[in-house]
Amino acid sequence: MYHDAVDIDLVKETKPMIDEIYKIGEIQFYQEGWQVIGLRYDFEGKNYIVTATSFDE
Repeated sequence: MYHDAVDIDLVKETKPMIDEIYKIGEIQFYQEGWQVIGLRYDFEGKNYIVTATSFDE
């Protein structure tokens, strides 16, 4: 698993979260005002799970 900014990592990915993203392809939810998205990204025969957060003012 790769994180580019561990010090501001607001969403802690769990195995159930990763499993759900893998199964259905995408999830979206809000956590403490932050918008969270998780995607399954298929590239060159490999599956990747990507999560991102944003706070829109």
